[in-house]
Amino acid sequence: MQLQQISVLEETLWQAVLNRDPTFEGKFFYGVHSTGVYCRPICPSRRPNRNQVCFFQSAQEAENAGFRPCKRCQPQSEKFLNPAKAKVLAACRYIEAQVDHIPTLSELCSQVGMSSSYLQKVFKQIIGVSPFQYADALRSQRLKQHLQSGEEIAHAVYDTGYGSSSQLYEKAPKQLGMTPKTYQQAGKRISIVYAIALCPLGYLLVATTEKGICAVKLVVCPINFAGL
Repeated sequence: MQLQQISVLEETLWQAVLNRDPTFEGKFFYGVHSTGVYCRPICPSRRPNRNQVCFFQSAQEAENAGFRPCKRCQPQSEKFLNPAKAKVLAACRYIEAQVDHIPTLSELCSQVGMSSSYLQKVFKQIIGVSPFQYADALRSQRLKQHLQSGEEIAHAVYDTGYGSSSQLYEKAPKQLGMTPKTYQQAGKRISIVYAIALCPLGYLLVATTEKGICAVKLVVCPINFAGL
């Protein structure tokens, strides 16, 4: 990994530690040289100085480097699971199972036992988008799969939970980057521009046409934290 890429990655991880970012939970651990302790990024303990911090991909890697687990966030415990995170994951699984419609917020709340305002808040903190945006993205992905398989557009619309064809065509520029018919034809005669960037989870590809984004792909690959 190039020095510049390492610096960008370190800064991303450090910002996650400073913000106690829950979306990075389980993805890395950080050690503090002055105390010899390693923690989860969401640890409630006081933030250390940046020059005392190093990063690890796993708890075992941190312990192999001579660090001991924090008594507050218990990073060595695989059973540790934030209750709110567990409920958000349950909400995700429920959304994924509803292939014919997007669940309402009240429907989700009744499934996971949370208030609507709190579910909205923690869902976005952990997943990065609202429950509706998550469900809408899944619906768009299902539509793409149906169109790629050659299914008629009218059937694909209703099989994937769109209320009407007009609703699909309204969203098509942002979700497909082209008309459903053109997408069904694998973007024939459409100019597609793409870019690839390194991110904490691997490589991210974003492709776009003149009408909008047509693809976002993440290639997850292991990152060697030991060399940081």
